[in-house]
Amino acid sequence: MEIIGSLIMAISQSILFYGKEIGISMIIFEAILNAILLYILYRKNKIQNKNGLLLLIPIILLSSTYHIRK
Repeated sequence: MEIIGSLIMAISQSILFYGKEIGISMIIFEAILNAILLYILYRKNKIQNKNGLLLLIPIILLSSTYHIRK
C-alpha cells in the first residue's frame, strides 16, 4: 500500500501544482496526503498516541491560508 500511496501522492502533486498557482489545490493535496498517511498508519497499528491526531487540525488550517491569501 505504501507504493500505491506514494504513486497517488505523486500523481496528485503533478496534477494540482505543475504550472499552476498554489490555492485551493494546497488544501486538496493536504487532505489526500493526510488520508493516505493515516490509512497506512492505522493499517500497520503504528499510531500510539491518538491525541496527537488533533495536530491535524492546525496543519489543515495552516494549509488553508494559501487559499485565503490568493
